[in-house]
Amino acid sequence: MGEPGAAPSPGEARRATTAARLLDAARDVFSETGYASARVEDIVTRAGVSHGTFYTHYPNKAAVLDALVRRSAGRIGAIAETPWVTEGGADARVDVERVIADLLAVFTEERVVNAAWLEAAAQDRHFADLLGEVRASFITRVARTLARLDVAAEHDPVVAARALVAMVESFALDDRDGGDRHAVVATLASIWDAGVRALRTGE
Repeated sequence: MGEPGAAPSPGEARRATTAARLLDAARDVFSETGYASARVEDIVTRAGVSHGTFYTHYPNKAAVLDALVRRSAGRIGAIAETPWVTEGGADARVDVERVIADLLAVFTEERVVNAAWLEAAAQDRHFADLLGEVRASFITRVARTLARLDVAAEHDPVVAARALVAMVESFALDDRDGGDRHAVVATLASIWDAGVRALRTGE
């Protein structure tokens, strides 16, 4: 490895390029066959590399999916970690629309990866645990915001957050044609906003 901040060596650049090629090939194969039916043979054929090259980078197809999943998970996590204006007392609707729009964008762009992730999670504890961690971090973030919005004592912010996040996640996973993205975001935000208002004291 080179010094931190230094340009990658030609060998490192080639390895990174090959690894990226394998990820792209795996994504294509998962899209066509699903995760369970995909084979390393299919991935190397699509990438145009040898089995030896594949195993230099990844021990098995699960490791390839893991790399793809962690990239998707990182994007979802970044949405949760972005500062929300409601922390400064502003209208929650601003956050709701931004969060929904950002989540829909990630789910649309990572549809193949997320579908493979859900398929793998049904059989592999590692992927199930990772899915649970990503969901939990996002739910915790929403619940923390709800708790600041004067939610009535009889309502559990965590339960409410789970329901609100599940609504958007379910829609995004089933959103095949995309539709009018602005209208979709506005509609989902209105439903979310109405739900939050119903939870708040005196509303």
